[in-house]
Amino acid sequence: MVRIHLTGGWRLDPSLATAGPAAARRALEALSGVLTIEVDGVDLTGGRAEGPVLAALEGLLGAVARLQAGEGAALASLRDGDLLLLLRRRGSQALLSLVELGPPARLPVRDLAVELASLTAAALEAASSLCRALASTPPAGALAARRLRGASRRRPRAELAPTRPAGTASTARVAEGQPASPASSLRCEVRLDDDDWAGPGPGAGQPGLADLLWPGRVTLATGGPGPPLVVAGFPYLTLRDLVAGLAEVARAEHRGDSRCDLKLGQAGRAADQTLRFDLRARTLALPGSPPAPARPVELGEAVRHAVERLAALAAAGHPARAENPLLLDLRAAAGAAVAHLAEEALGDLHVGPAPAPDPATGASASQQPLSPGALRHVAVRVGWQEHVGAPVGPGLAQSGGVLLATGREAVLGRCGARTWRAPGADWAALAAGLLLLRRGDRLLALEPGSGRERWSRPLPEAHPTGAAGRRGEVLLLGEAGALSGLDPRTGATHWRLELPGGHGLALAAFGPLVAAGTGSGLLYGVDLAGRIAWRLRAPGPALAPPLLLGRALASLHAAGPGASLVLLEPETGRRLREVPLDVLPAGPPLRFAGGLALAGRSGGTAVVTLVRPATGRAWTVEAPLAGTPRLAVAGRALLASDAAGALARLEPSGRVAWSLPPSGSAGGAAPAAARGVVAAARDGVTLLDLDTGRILGAVAGLLPARLLAAGALSIVALEADGTVTGLTAAAHLSLLRGTRPAS
Repeated sequence: MVRIHLTGGWRLDPSLATAGPAAARRALEALSGVLTIEVDGVDLTGGRAEGPVLAALEGLLGAVARLQAGEGAALASLRDGDLLLLLRRRGSQALLSLVELGPPARLPVRDLAVELASLTAAALEAASSLCRALASTPPAGALAARRLRGASRRRPRAELAPTRPAGTASTARVAEGQPASPASSLRCEVRLDDDDWAGPGPGAGQPGLADLLWPGRVTLATGGPGPPLVVAGFPYLTLRDLVAGLAEVARAEHRGDSRCDLKLGQAGRAADQTLRFDLRARTLALPGSPPAPARPVELGEAVRHAVERLAALAAAGHPARAENPLLLDLRAAAGAAVAHLAEEALGDLHVGPAPAPDPATGASASQQPLSPGALRHVAVRVGWQEHVGAPVGPGLAQSGGVLLATGREAVLGRCGARTWRAPGADWAALAAGLLLLRRGDRLLALEPGSGRERWSRPLPEAHPTGAAGRRGEVLLLGEAGALSGLDPRTGATHWRLELPGGHGLALAAFGPLVAAGTGSGLLYGVDLAGRIAWRLRAPGPALAPPLLLGRALASLHAAGPGASLVLLEPETGRRLREVPLDVLPAGPPLRFAGGLALAGRSGGTAVVTLVRPATGRAWTVEAPLAGTPRLAVAGRALLASDAAGALARLEPSGRVAWSLPPSGSAGGAAPAAARGVVAAARDGVTLLDLDTGRILGAVAGLLPARLLAAGALSIVALEADGTVTGLTAAAHLSLLRGTRPAS
């Protein structure tokens, strides 16, 4: 006997009885409770299926309807996409499997047979019960009834048919193109149940997932004296957990851990299986077996071989299955994990002396004062306003004498009174003298001065995460796990270099080299021809693009709860010094006072640290701020602000020269300075004297998310909604030294 019912405090507020359709719809979506499926008095879901009740019941009705219409399998999401009910038809019965995606993925129930007619009746009764409970709120009740009726009458989807006769053993033949087994004692094999070779058709619970949930088993053997590990269930889920485990092994190798455990879920109430990797002794222990010699990269190759085997079996069953996005992602993740493990096994790579890279130079606002006296007052006015949409990339930047504003709705350049506009973008960066934009799956290069499109091309591979390069040289484009060198004139790809283990590269170009920090903690030096010059293991993921500071290259990396600044020779990659930091910096380091300034929070206190290449940490001071610090450099002054409008000036010695308390304003832009005047996100945009902190003028009504200062005294503010405002100085009075002010 099958019973399906809903429990929990999910009933609608009776006051909604007179509400309109929109309110009823919102209330229905917010209904939360627990869907319970009982078979002969045993609760299969065990209280796990807690969430939006209407969506869960709608998905269950749709899955049952597809089986009744003749489909071989269907999938229903019972809890926000991570608890699934897989239904497979066998004659007059339905086989129920409950899948928790994890990680690790678990099968609390697998292939429990019930009569399909009984399951259908129970689902329809649960739907009727819900509609009766909602009868007191007619708009909601009618809407729920309409949705549930639609789900129960859903037409079946087209089913993928096997390409060979039923009954042929799926494990007896290796599909063409399947890679050879790795040359190692480690083995990872995949077998699918013969009766289920055709597999389920495409499911509706999660796009593409039902087509991969074929019953079978994964066998892992070390070649040692103990028995192999056999995990019965759905091989796709087991391999997904193994690939995720490989990435964790690579991270453990990078951290220098002595051990790493990989967990695999089991069917029913069996405990998780634990694979124990001793990273120092280079042994792998399977459950119930003694440790056997194994290197992490060997396990990676074995798992990748199994993933490719699964893909080959999928293609043999039906060619369309080989293009399943989830399967393609699994194959890519397995390849990236193996490459990352191979890189970790190589360790650091250093080279001999090379030509010294040139420091990156960029235009910055002059910090020379406007006059030889002290400013008394600056009158500012709004010179112009534009709208670009939500900021992307830098938001505000300068290229030569051109102001650039980049947003999702528009991109604009402004030089004096001349302005050009272009459509918005999903990503933006400045490199090699070009403004790079990503629109969908295309990469474009605009000339900053005119906005003219120099070239447009499809993306090299994945979405870009960073760009670097000097004008007239190779344009370097980073993405997750790869670096491409492009021709800045045409956009053609000169070369492409795979850098495994990265979740997006942080790039900086220095003369003949580009430094690339990865999300896995590996730091690379690459020449402009795409060859690896050196490689270094950093403490953790790169937090910002590297910076050249004198003769040292500085790279900021996460390290446990804090961070670490790695200093190395840019020519050879030789490690010079590593400076641990007690806090995780809130932004990239800035060049200041012959070192690098960083800021973060420690125990609720804002702190600023200066690190010098020769001596390490020079000082750490508490900044009089209420929130997370944002830093800006103005000549020999370091400005620190927070999102509440507090502001302070620090001297090269770390002494706080002056400070202002929070103003309660919003916006949160870091301050900007030009010609002895500071522009701060404080009660709109407030202008202050850099030397004394005295307020010189203000423009209310702005909430700047970015601020930029340039020219004699030109301030540009970009707000979070995409409004760009240009402020100009209308007049100023100065008190000349040794004179009296004019009357």
